[in-house]
Amino acid sequence: MTTLQNPVTGEAGESNSIKFPAVGTGILVGLVGFDGYQQTDYDTDELKTWKDGSPMMGTKITGVAWESTGAEIGPKDDRTAPVKGSVVTIFVEGSKFYAWRDASAEAAKANHVYEVGDLIWFGCTGTTPATNPKHDDRKDYGAKIGKPTAEHAELVAQCQAAYQTASAIPVAAPANTAPF
Repeated sequence: MTTLQNPVTGEAGESNSIKFPAVGTGILVGLVGFDGYQQTDYDTDELKTWKDGSPMMGTKITGVAWESTGAEIGPKDDRTAPVKGSVVTIFVEGSKFYAWRDASAEAAKANHVYEVGDLIWFGCTGTTPATNPKHDDRKDYGAKIGKPTAEHAELVAQCQAAYQTASAIPVAAPANTAPF
């Protein structure tokens, strides 16, 4: 979790990690910032590294929730829908990486420069059958990046307020976590 000021209540607190429990669930957020983090092994809770010993990094997107279609936040036994205007986090690793890489490449083709308040949609678009019967099917994800319109003025203001309280989060993705 990331500590930020909630732009709706003004209170400091933790941002919640978004979960996509089923196909068709998604969320539209306004960008607050990117940050890199070292991934953790699911089974051992050890920090992941590549064969050469370098850290296996992921990208953390912090945003302000705007619209949600079934996305959830909170612990597994107490998940709820994100509240419009709350600060949330999307951890980009595993199959989410490919969606983010592709969306970033499309944005780059359009000469998109990331700014606080940009629109980011992320969601579960399907599943791929597991090859190991002990594993669940892999979730497939989609992502889109765009510029806000006049109808998103309130969202942009909330993103700017959250960014002001989290100046340690860079707007540009750090070089070692760039998604493409």
